Amino acid sequence: MFYDLNIYLIIQLGLHGEKYLSQMIKTNFFYVFIYEKAVRQIIADYKLRNRKDLAKDLAYLIQKPFFQLLEREKIDVVIPVPISDERMLERGFNQIEYLLELLSVNYKKIQRIKDTKHMYNLKDVKKRAKNVKNVFKNKLNLTNKNVLIVDDVVTSGATIRSICEELEKTNENINIKVFSIAMARHFINN
Repeated sequence: MFYDLNIYLIIQLGLHGEKYLSQMIKTNFFYVFIYEKAVRQIIADYKLRNRKDLAKDLAYLIQKPFFQLLEREKIDVVIPVPISDERMLERGFNQIEYLLELLSVNYKKIQRIKDTKHMYNLKDVKKRAKNVKNVFKNKLNLTNKNVLIVDDVVTSGATIRSICEELEKTNENINIKVFSIAMARHFINN
C-alpha cells in the first residue's frame, strides 16, 4: 500500500507538545503526527489489520522525538497503554509494547482488568469515558517519578484520563506525561 509522502514534512517538524488541563488531571501530551488520512491508515493497518510488519517503520519514524522526550523530561518509567485479553486474542500482540521492544525501551506494565468496547465504535466523549472508567489497575510504586504513558492514538483522551486517575490513586507526587504516535486535531484544539 502507498502512503502519503507528506508525512515526511510532519516528521521534519519534530515533536509536538500540547499542555492539556482536564478537571482533575494536569498532564502534558506529546505527539508526532496529527491523526488523519495516511497516518490513520497506517495505524489502522498496523494494529487492526494484522500488519505487524509496519511496526519497524513506525519505530523508525518516532524514535528521534521519542528519545528526545525521554531525555528532556527526565522520564523514570515508561508505561504502554495495556490492551484487554480480548484484544490480545484478536491481535496477538500489544501494538505499543511491540513498538517499545523494537526501540529497546524498558517499560513497566499496569493491568487492564476489564474488556471494553472498541473505542472507534464510540463517537460520544461521555460514552468513551464510561467505557474505560475503572478499567485499569496499578501495582507499581511511582511516587516521586516522572512517568511516560505511551499510546498509539489519543482521540478523546478518555483512556489516558482513566489511566492517570488510577496511577494518581496510589502514588504521591507523580508527574505524568503522555506520548502518542498521533493525536486527533479536535483533542488538540479543545
